[in-house]
Amino acid sequence: MKNAEFLEYDIKAHLKCPDCNTVFYYVNYDIPTHVSTYHVCKGCEKPLLVRPLSIDVKFARLTSKTTSNYPIIDKACKAIVSKGFGKKEAMAMIESVYYEGLSLPELIKKAISTYDRKE
Repeated sequence: MKNAEFLEYDIKAHLKCPDCNTVFYYVNYDIPTHVSTYHVCKGCEKPLLVRPLSIDVKFARLTSKTTSNYPIIDKACKAIVSKGFGKKEAMAMIESVYYEGLSLPELIKKAISTYDRKE
């Protein structure tokens, strides 16, 4: 399975006035990222300083260090290792097919099927 390539982000940054709780937002490339900007609140008409926001978009890679957050990956790894595969080999197979919502039996089946294709 090939990895998806990042194209662009679609983000809406919601902010609120600390005095009257009126909500306003910036969308995508209007979000201040380098310099501060000012916004006049439509509720109380006070000027507000909006400091730059940092937007860091990156794909996280699943590693054996982060699998404790994903118990299904730990269970799948143990099941594949019990079939005679090495732990690193099992994790590589799982990482190549894992996506959120995949059931444990389906994850194990898909991961092992990637090994068969390599032979």
